[in-house]
Amino acid sequence: MDTSAADVGVPVGLSVDVASMISLTTDATGNTLSIPITPMADGASGSNDLTVSVHTNNLTGYTLTMSSTGTDTSLAHYAETTQKIPSTTNTLETPAALANNTWGYSVWANGQSTSSTTFSRIPALSAPDTLRTTSAISDPTDTTLTFGARINTKKPSGTYTNTIVFSATSNYAPPFIPYMQSFTIDKCKAVADGEMVELRDQRDDTVYRVKKMIDGNCWMVDNLALDLTTDYYGKPDWGTTPITLSGTDDARENNVPQQTLNSKSGYESYGQIPNNGKVKASYLYNWCAALADTSTDCSASVAAAQYNTVVNGATNTTGTATSQPAVTGICPAPFRLPKGGPEATSSDAATSSNEFAKLDIAMGGTGANRSDRSINSLWRGSDTANTNWLGVLGGRNSDHGGLDGQGAVGQWWSSTADGASSAYYLYLGAGTLNVFPAFSGAISDGFAVRCVL
Repeated sequence: MDTSAADVGVPVGLSVDVASMISLTTDATGNTLSIPITPMADGASGSNDLTVSVHTNNLTGYTLTMSSTGTDTSLAHYAETTQKIPSTTNTLETPAALANNTWGYSVWANGQSTSSTTFSRIPALSAPDTLRTTSAISDPTDTTLTFGARINTKKPSGTYTNTIVFSATSNYAPPFIPYMQSFTIDKCKAVADGEMVELRDQRDDTVYRVKKMIDGNCWMVDNLALDLTTDYYGKPDWGTTPITLSGTDDARENNVPQQTLNSKSGYESYGQIPNNGKVKASYLYNWCAALADTSTDCSASVAAAQYNTVVNGATNTTGTATSQPAVTGICPAPFRLPKGGPEATSSDAATSSNEFAKLDIAMGGTGANRSDRSINSLWRGSDTANTNWLGVLGGRNSDHGGLDGQGAVGQWWSSTADGASSAYYLYLGAGTLNVFPAFSGAISDGFAVRCVL
């Protein structure tokens, strides 16, 4: 048997693109509706019903409208065009019985089974009436209308005509946004440096911006906004129960693993993200919550070995090993928490585990904790077209449950412990223009989370 060549496999993604369709039909024979009337001196009424059927596979449904084909909404005599039957002036909201020598229409209400006896004016082409709006894909749906006229003997005999147009339009459907859970390393590699894509977290449908940074990694450039008090049972990468952390009444930090920024006035400037057109603030998580650790409290008495085992492996207590395992935590896998560690330099960037420091060096920084105006602007800049990380200064939730520092500081957890009760994180400051890619703080503090791939 030939053992000189290894087996190889090539994964191939498959997609099926289903086009949007919409159809409209009526039950009028030859698309003509006739209303015969034998006039009387004091007027005689006649009517006929028409059913319009619309079918679409559009996820957001359709809108059905009706109007005349122009500005003239009268019925005109086939030979003597100056002889007309004008439309009633009754509005769609206030239909009424027809006056002599007028015509109009009505839309059947749900459950209606007989022709209408009150009518509304015929709309002009420039201002069509909306007959029905749906919001989801469905089987063909019918809309029934009654067209009617009332004529007395003052009108010359003959056929009076006009043309009505029905239009069915697919409602706007937002473009498909891929799930973060299906965004692979190979897909990240295919993104150009500096390019930004939108991805959706399948657990709660929140949309995040993800950017291919200059270090070659794909970083979230919006803060995570996963509500840990919500049960995401049945969704990928999540358990069957909500995350709750243990603790006592006198250790409030143990009972508050997260805090939404919209609890304070002016939060709009500090960490909002788009969520299907709605504003949703990000959360601040203590380190235990960021790691999705539900088995312990998050107090300063946590043993070093406990978290070194979770994060760094049993023998590594400093976070310097390049073999430091990836930790998904509360990120949507395959995204994960960034690895942290001590300060780095350009000479040891290749062996450092600190991904904040590596990105800082790739931006032109030193990888060390310092005040740095130019690199601070790259970490915090709002220009989405270049290498900016778009960091927002959302403040922190201290280990006593107090929210502070909004607009002044931004802090983002890594997955790397720093001893018994601390972990590494990225710190950005406003007034001091600090860039600290290797800062360390109490694991009970509440910081933001951004995931990386």
